[in-house]
Amino acid sequence: MRRKIVYKMFIPLFIVMLLVFGSIFFIVTNMTKTNIIKLTATVNQEHIDSIVYEKENKERTLISIKKELDYNYIKQTKLVAELINENRSLLKIENIKNLAKKMNIDEIYVMDKNGIIISSNNESTIGFDFKTDNQTRPFMRIIDDPTYVLAQDYMERGVDKELYKYVGVARIDEPGIIQIGLKPYHLENLMKKMEIETYFKKIENSKNLKGYIIDKNNSSVDKTVNLKNGSDNDVLTEYISKMNSSSGYFISKNNYLINYYKKGDFTYILEDDFKNIKKAVHKSSVYIISVFIISIIILFISVLYITKYFVLKPVSFFIHLFKKASEGNLSTRSDIRTRDEMNVLGENFNAFMEILETLILQIRNGGKTILESSREMSRANEDLAKKTALQATVLQKTSTTMEQISHIVKINTDKTKEANEIIGNAKKKAESVAHLSSDLKESMTSINYSSKSIENIIEVIDEIAFQTNLLALNAAVEAARAGEQGRGFAVVAAEVRNLAQRSSKAAKEIKEKIKDSVEKIDEGSLLVDTTITSLNKIVLEINSISEVIFDITKGANEQADGIIDMNNSIADIDANIQVNATISEENSAAASVLYHQAREFLNFVDFFKIANFDEFNYDDIRGVKLYNDKNKYDPESVIPFDEEIEEI
Repeated sequence: MRRKIVYKMFIPLFIVMLLVFGSIFFIVTNMTKTNIIKLTATVNQEHIDSIVYEKENKERTLISIKKELDYNYIKQTKLVAELINENRSLLKIENIKNLAKKMNIDEIYVMDKNGIIISSNNESTIGFDFKTDNQTRPFMRIIDDPTYVLAQDYMERGVDKELYKYVGVARIDEPGIIQIGLKPYHLENLMKKMEIETYFKKIENSKNLKGYIIDKNNSSVDKTVNLKNGSDNDVLTEYISKMNSSSGYFISKNNYLINYYKKGDFTYILEDDFKNIKKAVHKSSVYIISVFIISIIILFISVLYITKYFVLKPVSFFIHLFKKASEGNLSTRSDIRTRDEMNVLGENFNAFMEILETLILQIRNGGKTILESSREMSRANEDLAKKTALQATVLQKTSTTMEQISHIVKINTDKTKEANEIIGNAKKKAESVAHLSSDLKESMTSINYSSKSIENIIEVIDEIAFQTNLLALNAAVEAARAGEQGRGFAVVAAEVRNLAQRSSKAAKEIKEKIKDSVEKIDEGSLLVDTTITSLNKIVLEINSISEVIFDITKGANEQADGIIDMNNSIADIDANIQVNATISEENSAAASVLYHQAREFLNFVDFFKIANFDEFNYDDIRGVKLYNDKNKYDPESVIPFDEEIEEI
């Protein structure tokens, strides 16, 4: 089963569209995935930047707070020194304990000029020498320089490893040192708020991210690390090995998007679970697929409609035109009025049909003339037959009278008359045959000339078929240049070319048959010439015999001149009647042959229907009806769009 041209066009087109859009979808999906990764990495990098900025701000704030606290702690220590200077009884253990409690100080130490603790609310430390410990030794400078004050950072105390801050000033009452020790109650709360894990807490809770910081030794300095796959060291080793710049991002082995930023001695790392990115990519892919499917449907419907309206509809119309032309209707014309190749095809089709219609019309008129001539010849033969019959009747009466006269002179001239009549009849018949042969030669020459005229017409048809073939070939070349859009046009051009080749072949066959007829006529002419020559020789021999017999019958002829004259008249009439009868029969036979050949030729030509052409009635000729109204062309409806386009 042949496939429709719509399938041949749109199935490959649909496959190409799928491949193109599939490639575009693949590229766009990958680009979308890459862009989402880049966008996510950019957003995460902004998170890291905000974390670094917040950390630095908090560190600056912490330094300012520490300075302010140190200033307050120094003032508080100096206040203790002033109180002891005003009331030395405060050096007593009970009093100093009460003082520490009232001033909300954890520890108070009073040293003499040698740096030995002489009083403290912590009795176990009395007698401790500051010069013996690295932590307390820096305070010994106060003894040498009373203006010197020292506020240490929070550090672990050597005795019990508790975190304390120590502040020292010079004694006022005598050389020595006043030192207070403070636990970092307020500072611990502040430090907790400023701990590293708080930097990532908001992001982790809202963005499902994990962040941490590593120091210059590539060790984690926070407690929020959540490395889910493998040991911390293995993962950190992988991360560190891929950090080739001051900032950037990469995909880790455990399928995390890692953003990093190096600043100072610290490296800030933010982990983003790749599942979140996959969800975003999937959501984007679903959207792209929807747009892709809708685009394919819209484009396919658009191409289908455009192709149907601008290509297949004109092709179907031309198929209808060529089908009507192939069935003999030469009056069909294209009425396409566009500005594309279809208009050119329609104009060429109309021009070809006009030329073909003109040619068929001329051939038809010639055939009609031949038929009418044969009919006139038939009528003339009928008149000649009637006249011959009348002459035969008169001759019959005259012959009866001559029989009576001949009976009287029969005895005297019987032998002479027989010889004379035989020779005379032979001579007359020979001359009559020679005359008829000459007429036959002229008729054959006329038929030969008509055949050559028909041969010239066939050559014109062959030339038209050749030009049509060239036109179809040029159309096929133009269709090949047009590519997919010209494929249907190429099919039509190929069918036009086939029709032209068939017409050329039929014209050649007719030409060959006519040529064969001309050759046979030429052969007949040669035979007629030979016959005429032979008859002339016979006439000469008869004349010689006549002269011999003439001497013998001279006497008898002189006696029966009257009878001979009468007999000669009768013989002439009889000869004319015989000649007329022979010519009439030959002309009738020739007219019949010519009539039937012309009828067959016109029956072939009548296959073609021409506009504004009067149909020729054959019924007037010999009562034979060869034209059948049932053979008239009944045009079919236009081939619809969804039928076989290649049917033609």
